[in-house]
Amino acid sequence: MAFYILGVFLVVLVATALLLHYGFAALELFPSADQVRAVPEREFFKFDYAFWFNMAFLALTAVFLVWKVKRTGFSFSAGDGAIEKMLFWLAVVAYAWLGVRLLVGL
Repeated sequence: MAFYILGVFLVVLVATALLLHYGFAALELFPSADQVRAVPEREFFKFDYAFWFNMAFLALTAVFLVWKVKRTGFSFSAGDGAIEKMLFWLAVVAYAWLGVRLLVGL
């Protein structure tokens, strides 16, 4: 059954890639070689709309976290199973890693 699901996912993945490729080609949406810039000419970091979207969703996450803590207390139980606990702590480590990298990068 797992191989059947894997096969379906792979077929859908390839079909979607082909559809997007030939759809972009038919609508002439591929970037041209004229738009290519050298590496030193690029802007690698700028405060654009993506930065502000990230800040808005970070604030929204903080609001929901505060709401959860006020509603149920500071209980972040991950469930009874070992897999749930492992995934929970992996997520906590990932958030800590992102937070540290954010502070170090500033």
